[in-house]
Amino acid sequence: MVKKTKGAKATVPTTKAHKPTYDELASTLTKMTSHKNGRAPKQLFFDEVWLAARWGLTDKAMQNWRYEKKGAGPAFYKLKGAVRYRLRDIVAFEKKCRTPSGGGGEDQS
Repeated sequence: MVKKTKGAKATVPTTKAHKPTYDELASTLTKMTSHKNGRAPKQLFFDEVWLAARWGLTDKAMQNWRYEKKGAGPAFYKLKGAVRYRLRDIVAFEKKCRTPSGGGGEDQS
């Protein structure tokens, strides 16, 4: 299910007929980020289908963020015409968007 390429870049293969479920994505991410031989994995890149599924959005919403609302989404890379999101940029964007619960203005975690 995981396609690994040179430089430890990886994507979850997707087709128009099959969109991965959240559980499939979580399982793939766990496998890709597990430490092997005591070495941390290199940078991981994901496509817009994976990211849209992670956030419960559509592919079109991701495209709109990139082109119509520049700067609204996480940083992305254009690699030989393919749009990819780096995991650490995704996590940084999620942290930036996080709001504390309880309305007290302080992070409760």
